[in-house]
Amino acid sequence: MHCAGDRQLLRLVLLPAPAIFILWPLAMLTPKKAIFSILSLGLGIFLLGLVLKLTGIGMPEVVESLRQLNPFYAFMVLVTTWLHLWLSAYKWKVISRKVAGEDAGNRDFYMPYITFGAMLGQLVPQQLSMMAVQSFAMKFHGLSSLRKSVFAVFYDQVFNLIVPVLVIPPALLLAINQISEPIALFLTLMTLFIVPFLIRGWSQPAILAFVKFYIAVKQRLFRQQPAVDLHTFFYNAPVFKSRFTLWLFWLAIFRYGNMILRSLFIVMAGGFQIGSWAIVFTNPLVYLSMIVGFTPANLGLMEWTWIGSLQLFGVSSTVAANYAIVQRILFFVGTVAIGLFYAGLVVIPKLFVQPKPNEETSQS
Repeated sequence: MHCAGDRQLLRLVLLPAPAIFILWPLAMLTPKKAIFSILSLGLGIFLLGLVLKLTGIGMPEVVESLRQLNPFYAFMVLVTTWLHLWLSAYKWKVISRKVAGEDAGNRDFYMPYITFGAMLGQLVPQQLSMMAVQSFAMKFHGLSSLRKSVFAVFYDQVFNLIVPVLVIPPALLLAINQISEPIALFLTLMTLFIVPFLIRGWSQPAILAFVKFYIAVKQRLFRQQPAVDLHTFFYNAPVFKSRFTLWLFWLAIFRYGNMILRSLFIVMAGGFQIGSWAIVFTNPLVYLSMIVGFTPANLGLMEWTWIGSLQLFGVSSTVAANYAIVQRILFFVGTVAIGLFYAGLVVIPKLFVQPKPNEETSQS
């Protein structure tokens, strides 16, 4: 009887969990943004359904691919997923230290919030999830004003795009058979080698131009006004110093390289018939879809970009669709697993911490 009662209680707790996970992020948004999130999620599901219908791939094939994953390479996918989140958190931390002061660099909340934002980004568009979560975190912990918090998050997002945008031209030339793989690799490495020298002398004008372009895109797509006055703020901010910009650029390179490594591990884990060159040079093309990512986690858009890009490298639509769906599932599962780990490590212990006697005295 006691065991049956425990099982019934567990059922009552766990059954509403999926609905809560889906609905509670919407409660954090304004009604207009909540409606936009619901519509974008519906569009993403529709596009994903088209992938399944038009490519001939079915969920049984996807499930079979997941069942046959190589355990070692699947574990490496989890490791690179964690490293992706950690690099994102570290980059946000060093930017926040420059924008909000030294105290912002001494906090340890960045990784849990980045993981939470990534989990939330599976249900609402990335622009809403990361911007809302990161800005809220800095404001909640009293590190800076809302204006500086939004700017730190915005500048962090800009550097997520810089490296993929720089390496897109060689990838496009290779995709249309204008150059060979070695030449494309040479042009990519030369671009990444030359840019640090340009940063030393042209970092402020170049970053200002890139940020203006990024703001124009966001204003056109999402009708969002910039949170800072560009002309009075940019040239006086320590975050735009050449040395610091160079450090952020190298962080962005490491983060982008880790994304490619993660994609290669997924190919090896699933045994997909996809060449390494195809993975390396389709990643920047897939990243283009991030710029206009108006569905949650680019649901549907990313799958179609993977399929179209990989087909340019001779990969069949069925294999490309299977790979794209498997990589999405692995990222979702990995992000949720890492999020639950940090919830158990950071959040749950605080619920059971007893206040110290001097804290009780001060409160009374």
